[in-house]
Amino acid sequence: MARPFSCPYCKSTNSVSKGSRKTKGLGLRKLRRCKDCGRKFTPRHQKVGAGAAPAPTAARVARAAGVRPPAVAGSKASAPAT
Repeated sequence: MARPFSCPYCKSTNSVSKGSRKTKGLGLRKLRRCKDCGRKFTPRHQKVGAGAAPAPTAARVARAAGVRPPAVAGSKASAPAT
């Protein structure tokens, strides 16, 4: 059996599901409401949601915008033609 979620504020394990919230980098995250102190919290150590996508790198953003990312010093692409 899995460990119950504990409230980060009062440390109680007496909580109920309160739906979910959507995040930019992690997809859907579960929300819980503590029955003892009444506060809402997001449990830690959740698996990444199904709608999650990895955060875009600067190179991916540049390519999507149609801009060629700058070459990295020391790579073959940045060597001057002789």
